[in-house]
Amino acid sequence: MDELEIKIGSWEQADSVAASDAVCRTAFSLFVGTRNLTKNENLWTRAVESNVVLSVHPLAEWFLQSWWRLLWEPEPDTEAPEAEWRMAHELASAGGGFVWPHVRFVSDRESMRVTARLTRDPDPQSVRYIEYLDDSRVGLDAFQAEVMRFVETIVARVEETGCESSVPDLWRQLQDEIADPEAATWRRLEAELGFDPDEAPESEVEAAGLVAERLGAQTASELIPAFGQGQHSAGVKRCHELMAETGIAGRPDFVSDVSNALPSLAPPWKQGIVSASHLRSRLADPDAKLETAALCNLLGISAKGFEAFRPPPGVPVGMAIADESSAYIFHPRKRGREDSRRYELARFVGDLSFVADTEASSLASTDFRTARQAFQRAFAAELLCPAEGVRNVTAGYDGEEAEEVAAEHFGVSGYVVRHQRMNTR
Repeated sequence: MDELEIKIGSWEQADSVAASDAVCRTAFSLFVGTRNLTKNENLWTRAVESNVVLSVHPLAEWFLQSWWRLLWEPEPDTEAPEAEWRMAHELASAGGGFVWPHVRFVSDRESMRVTARLTRDPDPQSVRYIEYLDDSRVGLDAFQAEVMRFVETIVARVEETGCESSVPDLWRQLQDEIADPEAATWRRLEAELGFDPDEAPESEVEAAGLVAERLGAQTASELIPAFGQGQHSAGVKRCHELMAETGIAGRPDFVSDVSNALPSLAPPWKQGIVSASHLRSRLADPDAKLETAALCNLLGISAKGFEAFRPPPGVPVGMAIADESSAYIFHPRKRGREDSRRYELARFVGDLSFVADTEASSLASTDFRTARQAFQRAFAAELLCPAEGVRNVTAGYDGEEAEEVAAEHFGVSGYVVRHQRMNTR
């Protein structure tokens, strides 16, 4: 993983009664690993510069106000997240009248993913940021430590100068919340629902807490965002309704045999591929289709029961509720296409592998971009449609024809085949 580094220079001269933005004006730069995300072209001088001079006070305030959502609100599976989500995850939202780099912070629950993109602003700005970053990963603990160090520096500057600022009070409040397990849990649930602190309806947070009590905090954290603000109009009540639906009983018995040969610092999708490859090697030749009945056997469910099961319409998540005897009640969400339903079964198998060495027990399959879901997706693709098998069965075919041949052969969608063919390049 990369390291995050927030650098500031000497404070610029300011009057003793200056506002917070004036007393916190300095040269600012932001590094992820060796990449300087504040590298910019000064549009007045045309010089390329390594930092930008601005007030870092709005940035400290933004980090404090967005803290819980940065840590616990996942990224939706869309190219254009809603404005409310972007305000809590994109550095440009720090505002204050300054031009910030277009950096996005998104937690996948194991790391903080950082991206930086180049944009063409419709209105001329004083600087143009010129560094691009495609999805780097910073350890969550390292991210928190660096942001806290930065905020402490701003708090000290504000208190030293005596200027008016909300940052010291926000900082003390955050420290109190982190130290109080009940307060921290409440803030986490608010964030998972997509709300700023104290903005979520109390009834929704309480309902989300009940989901966590039933399914465990880790699994609930995967599911709750699907019923939060801007996601599902029925709210968390809908999640409770789904949990009460009649599902498919199963008792998996293979998980203890699934191993992961990669270190935990490897990206989740790589871990998923390796885990699926270990399991697949014991089940079938890489060139062979893994039949739906075999997937059902892995989950300990009836193939006939699965074929007959139809979830209610509009279900945003799949889940499997565990009991104390290692049995599950599976609640798939996919309807219609056989390849989609097979892929969902494979994702459940992957989730069983993912949670095998964790405190989680119940399972969750969603459209969010968390580490757990990334593991699942890569696992399911490799289990159903091994990259080696795709290469073998498409020998002699090109383009769309190769995709169609592999999709038909392995019983998966064309999207899965495209994904796996990319892995062989």
